[in-house]
Amino acid sequence: MDGTLIDSEGAIGMAAQASLREYGISPELDEFLEFTGQGDDRFIGGVAQKHGLDYTPDMKKLAYSIYMAHPERVTVFPWSQQTVRGAVSRGLMAVVAS
Repeated sequence: MDGTLIDSEGAIGMAAQASLREYGISPELDEFLEFTGQGDDRFIGGVAQKHGLDYTPDMKKLAYSIYMAHPERVTVFPWSQQTVRGAVSRGLMAVVAS
């Protein structure tokens, strides 16, 4: 629900950047832009490949462990909290689907 309920693009970008640093490269955040919306494997793997590094699923695993360790980097839009909490407080079931 990125861009609708939350804004996590910057957070996952920073996590992917930190992940790839652990593999010996130092990508800039803007290098991920061309791979945005192409899935996590391509988002991380595309930048890794630009730096001559073969992508492995462990890169994504590390990126998500970094991402999950920093929830403060994700912005939850106020209207999304109000909408979900409002539905629940009225006894409605709230489901988020993408």
